[in-house]
Amino acid sequence: MPVSSTSSATSSGSRGPGQVIIAEQWKDPDGYEFRAGIYRPKTQVTFDTANAKPGRANMTIEVVLTGEVENLTPKRNAPYPAKSWTSDARSTAALGVGWPLDSTVCRLDGVHPREGAVPAGYDMLVTWPKKVPASATCYFPMDSQLVALQPTVTDPKASAPRTIAQGASLPFENTKTFRLEIDEPDDPESLRSAVIDDVIVLFGISGAE
Repeated sequence: MPVSSTSSATSSGSRGPGQVIIAEQWKDPDGYEFRAGIYRPKTQVTFDTANAKPGRANMTIEVVLTGEVENLTPKRNAPYPAKSWTSDARSTAALGVGWPLDSTVCRLDGVHPREGAVPAGYDMLVTWPKKVPASATCYFPMDSQLVALQPTVTDPKASAPRTIAQGASLPFENTKTFRLEIDEPDDPESLRSAVIDDVIVLFGISGAE
């Protein structure tokens, strides 16, 4: 079946409380304590042949990762745990995605195996839905393995929060977008399903004690 000029699909499962797939707690070198909960990812796959070379297709994969990070430090407001957001942070919680080396995705043109069990600079790595080292997944060119949790900002005029009040939680949303030019697939629905079903979420923390 030829691929349509544009088509997309999204993974099943709603995001929000009750859909937590990873929950981790840690303390930074200054003694601030945090807990992060990551929700089930929402994955969308789009194929475009109208703007691709004959026999080829432009494939876009978008994975949206959401969750909340909570300040568990007794009687203290805490700096948001991402050095890219606040210079006071002593730890950084970050998210990434990958696919198993034996998956269909990892056999596509332009996809490469990762190197190292834990990305450089991170003290720990948690993966979902199964425990795998980062070196057992593949990545896309120009993709940062892990990106710091990005606070959700609903007001476009507001700046990202720099602190979390004691006992409070802040939502975050990280979106990973990958673009590849591939051979036009004979069965785009099977490829789409493989991309969605095989995605691995990576959660890493630097500066954890």
